[in-house]
Amino acid sequence: LLKPGESVAKAVRRLGGGKKAMSASERWKRKKAGITEDPEEKKNKENMLKLTGLADSILTRSGNMEVYEETFESITFKLEKKGEKTEIPEGIDDDDALDMFADSLDDNKETTAAPAPAAPAEKNGDENAA
Repeated sequence: LLKPGESVAKAVRRLGGGKKAMSASERWKRKKAGITEDPEEKKNKENMLKLTGLADSILTRSGNMEVYEETFESITFKLEKKGEKTEIPEGIDDDDALDMFADSLDDNKETTAAPAPAAPAEKNGDENAA
């Protein structure tokens, strides 16, 4: 769908063809005369609809507002980057490695802090006061 160095917007313009829009009467006359659509035009139209559908799904799912400015290379790079996985070091549980509040990390730290002393209670004559 995209050629190297081409943005999504340029590909849509290329596949759309920039032809003059046909009125309903012109389409009816062509249909009545038996003039069919050029197979290359039909293929380009299908590719354009597929490309705009993919761009729309990226826009709605990820909120990427610049999807039409993305180039072939930047999309390829993002797809390759997405396929990479983060390596988990040996000796660490998979769940703990991905857990921000992992217990195994807390076990490795020595706790030397003593518990905080209790605050002294105030004695006013009023025991019911908060």
